[in-house]
Amino acid sequence: MNFRTILLTGLLATLLIAPALAGQLIDERSNTTKNLLAVDWHPNGTYALVVGDGVYKLTDNNGYKLDELSPMSTFEGVAWRPQGDYALLVGEAGLVVKYDGVNFTILYGAPTMPLKDVAFSPDGLQALIVGYGGAVVAYHHDSLYDHSVSGGNMFEGVTWSPDGSHALLASIYSFSEEKVFRWDGSNVTEEWVGTAVTPGDITYHPSGDYALIIEDWGHAATYDAKGYHKLTTGFEQETDGLNCAEWSPDGSTALMTGAWYHGPFLGLRTLAETIDAPNLKEKTLRYPGHIAKMAVLRETGFFSKD
Repeated sequence: MNFRTILLTGLLATLLIAPALAGQLIDERSNTTKNLLAVDWHPNGTYALVVGDGVYKLTDNNGYKLDELSPMSTFEGVAWRPQGDYALLVGEAGLVVKYDGVNFTILYGAPTMPLKDVAFSPDGLQALIVGYGGAVVAYHHDSLYDHSVSGGNMFEGVTWSPDGSHALLASIYSFSEEKVFRWDGSNVTEEWVGTAVTPGDITYHPSGDYALIIEDWGHAATYDAKGYHKLTTGFEQETDGLNCAEWSPDGSTALMTGAWYHGPFLGLRTLAETIDAPNLKEKTLRYPGHIAKMAVLRETGFFSKD
């Protein structure tokens, strides 16, 4: 991430550009109506890759400019190798692409599930890719190695410890349990299980003392050697979900982004109006693995309004 500027991506090609420590946001509307879902600055800070429904290059030459590099879609995660020689892009149907600043190269070997996030180890020797259907993929020297776990796990985020000794993965299991997994460089192990809150992202504090987990409905928590610790954000139930978090280089501030809740939430649908009962409860029964299959259909565009 560029130390001068933080980028927030969103739907309908809105870029919020926040000069670090300047205390202001600049709303940049690009000339595309496509969704922008993730961003990462080149390590030298000269430009950023913005991905979503396509791949874009954002430069700052007396004003921010967004140029389309490729119409390839849909990507949900992007990360530059710390050395800056290439970036990895991950997205729908197991798509993994290497971008060296000029060319795009498709890499094969990942499970054909929606991939949600990618992170490089601090030394740049390997990257870890996570996604739905329990997808966990290790990248090393242009090869992909499948280390996927139970298909009920829907991984949303991955982060490396600053010392590079391990990575943490955040998952929701069949919408019933939030989980944290650990990657030790060769194996994935389940480390913590909690209640049914959907994580949006996980990111280590620069000190390495703990990780920040952001979740749906405006919730957040820290995770350290002693376990999971709930935080009070002050806007619980006011958002559809927090989906991205990034620490400032000195670790003093974490920037979290998400979507505001625009209710009403019709969980009981018409029952509240047609049934005269003091208390109503709704329960949805699904076959094992149903959520992951529906996620695949959603990510491949079958539920799109287009």
